[in-house]
Amino acid sequence: MSPADRRVSFGALSETIGGQTTRPRVSVALCIVTLFRPEGLGNLLEGIRRLDVGPEGNLDLSVIVVDNDENGSARPVVERAAATLEWPVRYVIEPVRGIPHARNRAVAEAGEVDLLAFIDDDEVPEPDWLRVVLEVRQRAGATVVLGPSLPRFDEAPPAWIVRGGFFERTRFTTGEVIPSYYARTSGVLIERAALGPDAFDVRFRYTGFEDTEFFSRVASRGGRIVWADEARVIETVPASRANLRWLLLRSYRNGACRSITLTVIDRAPLLRRLKRVIAGLSTIVAGVVTAAVGVVRGRAGVARGLQGAAYGSGLIGGLVGLGHDEYRVIHGR
Repeated sequence: MSPADRRVSFGALSETIGGQTTRPRVSVALCIVTLFRPEGLGNLLEGIRRLDVGPEGNLDLSVIVVDNDENGSARPVVERAAATLEWPVRYVIEPVRGIPHARNRAVAEAGEVDLLAFIDDDEVPEPDWLRVVLEVRQRAGATVVLGPSLPRFDEAPPAWIVRGGFFERTRFTTGEVIPSYYARTSGVLIERAALGPDAFDVRFRYTGFEDTEFFSRVASRGGRIVWADEARVIETVPASRANLRWLLLRSYRNGACRSITLTVIDRAPLLRRLKRVIAGLSTIVAGVVTAAVGVVRGRAGVARGLQGAAYGSGLIGGLVGLGHDEYRVIHGR
């Protein structure tokens, strides 16, 4: 059986026709955006090879790899992996640098499938990840389904980073509808109908906030963003991120992107912008106080307070366009 003819089943939703139970056929494009991470990409593709999607049935799965390097440096990695994968693999180059450009290219290459899944090139899915998000989508009638990204450090991080849980994300109960700002394009399943030709705003070319802005639009249009806690992916944390400087810059970036969205996309009136300045100042003050109090708890407590102050600074800086182009530096390269 050729890769293109392979079908897999996944869900519990069914209908009875002529005395036999059938499941609706579903097509999924599993999309990967990559840039200068050959080892991470290779690990990810190996993880995809190990996916347990159930017995043969009614799922059409394909893999799309978008290389954001105009020289095509990821091609050898993809070609080696494609020889071992039982699903068709499509490799394309998106020469215009920037995450939203590459994600939009993935959407275009996917064509008229039912669903798109996105997973990052520094992540590896657990074997049942895809099966779980598909099943949760069926049960919940969700537009978007995602689960937790669990950190795996390249090198042993400082003890205060582990103690403070700085790379632990908020988790929810399976089936719970979650706020859009918790959604992200890492280990996520999205209905194709929710993705237009320019789903990801290219104005967030390097900040990486284009997914948050996209999911906020999905929610504003009535889309259901649902959590699947058993659908886990493992995210590699390189040593270059496991430090105070990166944590503070990430917090500043998060605050700045929220305010850039307010001014550039929402075109908020002056009163809302003034309220954002006040919110930023109060957040800075609260962060400084938390850092001062945190001295007695050690570096983790201080770092938590400084993160709050950095976030507040970003809320103000973003109002005048002072963002942080985090993705100009490729961690784990």
